Amino acid sequence: MFDLLTVVVVLVLSGAGAFAAGLLGIGGAVVMVPAYVYLAGLPIHAAAGVSVVLALSSSLLSVRQHAKDRAVDLATSLPMAGVAVASGFLGGLASGYVSARFLTWLFAAIVIAAIGVLLLPQRSIDPAEYYLFGGSYRPSRVLAIGLGALIGSLSGLLGTGGGFLLLPLMLVVLNMPIRVAIGSSLVVVAASAASGVIGKLLAGQVDLVLAGVATLGAFCGSPIGARASRKLSPRVLRLLLVGLLGLIAVRVVGDLATTR
Repeated sequence: MFDLLTVVVVLVLSGAGAFAAGLLGIGGAVVMVPAYVYLAGLPIHAAAGVSVVLALSSSLLSVRQHAKDRAVDLATSLPMAGVAVASGFLGGLASGYVSARFLTWLFAAIVIAAIGVLLLPQRSIDPAEYYLFGGSYRPSRVLAIGLGALIGSLSGLLGTGGGFLLLPLMLVVLNMPIRVAIGSSLVVVAASAASGVIGKLLAGQVDLVLAGVATLGAFCGSPIGARASRKLSPRVLRLLLVGLLGLIAVRVVGDLATTR
């Protein structure tokens, strides 16, 4: 049983994490797990369980809001989600044969590469993000499924949801408008988180009280983040994502520098 202060801190952190999920289309486990551990004082398994519940609830609520703004491409994101979940299982199996230090280096390299990709000039898209206003674009389904397999495999290997890696690739490889990419990436995050919640429940690693608190935080933060995403310019959204990835990169490189 956790005390009242812990519950309040988890609620505040969950609301902030859900806001970020709605704003930038990420599950946020890579940030939320250490936040729950160091700021709320949760044991690592409890933090991971709460984090995956937050990822599921916040992504579903955020998708609902982004769909109202016609900023979710289900035809592209649903096949990606299915492939990502399947390949994530395989990646998880493969992770047992790879050293933890190699996985950490791989993680750092991918995050830094994602930052570089986001800083590249984006190819032209339809004016005013045409898809949102009744127009269309044609992302390659083959590329989309390939991205789903790649992100799922990396998620399984690295133990992360992969949303923060998926979004930059959707922008550059599929040339999606950023608001559509944010809403669509959350579909993949939700599918991945759902499988994670099932696994954590079966393993007895989800505290139901804290899961309820995290879900309440998601109800508060997700819609606000999704609406804020609709108001901000694409350039600002990209810079915010670069900033978040930069913080993650600093943390990972710091871990590498202090461990051998």
